Amino acid sequence: MKSVGKQLEAARAGRNWTPEAAAKVTKIRVEQLLDLERDDFTRFPSPAYARGFVRLYSKALGLDDRRMLAQLDGRLESEEDELGYVQAPSVEYIPQRTEITAPIRVSRFGVKVISVLAGLFTGIFLVTLFLSNKAGVSLTSPEPKSPVVATPIGGKKESPATRAVAADDKLPAKTAPKEKDVPMAKPATPAAMAEEEARIAKAKAEAAAAAAKAKADAEAAVPMAPIANAPSAPGKHQLMLKANQDSWVRVVAVERDGEKLLFEGVVEAGRVIGQTGEGGSLKPFEATQFNLKVAVPSAVDVIFDGYNGGPNSNSTTPETFSMPPPGAQ
Repeated sequence: MKSVGKQLEAARAGRNWTPEAAAKVTKIRVEQLLDLERDDFTRFPSPAYARGFVRLYSKALGLDDRRMLAQLDGRLESEEDELGYVQAPSVEYIPQRTEITAPIRVSRFGVKVISVLAGLFTGIFLVTLFLSNKAGVSLTSPEPKSPVVATPIGGKKESPATRAVAADDKLPAKTAPKEKDVPMAKPATPAAMAEEEARIAKAKAEAAAAAAKAKADAEAAVPMAPIANAPSAPGKHQLMLKANQDSWVRVVAVERDGEKLLFEGVVEAGRVIGQTGEGGSLKPFEATQFNLKVAVPSAVDVIFDGYNGGPNSNSTTPETFSMPPPGAQ
């Protein structure tokens, strides 16, 4: 199978296009088109940039851009170290705690001391037991004595249940509480009723505000429809970011007169960020150059000049990069 570059070169030749004519159609510089045809991807700052140009060039030549990108990804993965792209940092070695499993050894002298002490305590216990038995004192707990029940005159014994009933008969009878002792609920005053109504109204207002906020957040989280590549001003580039997972992002526009912060915050999964256009529509940021800092680069697609080149890298650690890269404008 021909390489990606050879297929692009053959398709351009089949259309009788010169490199200059292809650059005019694709709006890609001639040097970069020739780098693609030579399979020289080391001139591109990142895989996202190379993938975006291959997709654009393939569509312009009528090739299957998906098949071309799949073949390109296979090559980029095999040559990732040679291209010098950003790699995920290696995990530092963490020393494991070792446990000492050596048996505890006791000297012969210690064994002798323990044996002497055990014999001494045993002798003391036996002597104490002998002396207590000789004196008639039991070391065990005494057996409980049964209670003595008095026998009344006439020879009839009272059972404990009979005595309990008799004791209850001697107690004074319990009376029900009088009506005047029961506290009565105080009637609500107009001020208390007004305060309760105000509390209920406040609770309803807070619930309505929470529902409105939840609806707004849900609408904002809905992924936007594909955006047409609107023409940008001369010398300007367009940029949008789409989050596949939650990630913190910072976007700064770089112009001749200085830098301007365009966006900073967490982009939720499925959302696309850009600037607000007419009628509240979403459109790309525009600037001569963009400086970006992404907390999770592998979770954010970079949509540059209307083409989604995918994540800038497969790293999961924060990265800072520029679009377009210095020297590639």
